[in-house]
Amino acid sequence: MTGSQNTIVYLSRAGYVYVVSNKKMPGLLKVGRTDRLPTERAKELATTGVSGKYDVEYFAFFQNMERAEHRAHKALRKYHDDKKFFKVDVNTAISVIEGMEGERFVRVYSKPEADKVIEEKGKKKKAEDTEDAEDSVDAKALSPAEEFYKNFGRGNK
Repeated sequence: MTGSQNTIVYLSRAGYVYVVSNKKMPGLLKVGRTDRLPTERAKELATTGVSGKYDVEYFAFFQNMERAEHRAHKALRKYHDDKKFFKVDVNTAISVIEGMEGERFVRVYSKPEADKVIEEKGKKKKAEDTEDAEDSVDAKALSPAEEFYKNFGRGNK
């Protein structure tokens, strides 16, 4: 290999690529990755320097979230603003992510779908937590992929 070639090695870690917005930064979207629910990551972002609530506009579950995020950033480079922020509208960001060739995602959610899924998951988790408290049984920790499949199913959109 010559010095002019760059090789990026990606760990094969399943997780989400997400698009979030913040009303205090109109016109900017953050495109990132997480191995937890994107809503949890959005809550964390509110404490990282830019105050205000981040809204999850979209997320997709990928078999290799690091590679998918890198490819999304590369595809969105003409809209790049700073770090993982892009001056782009939500629909364009979603189209770019969904159009990445060679990337395999399980299911995608736009904001209305995500809100509904997250609300249903919250209700389900609350019921499960009540049952767990009554049963006091230790459960096996699930991987991010197992957690996703448990909550959202295995079908492709």
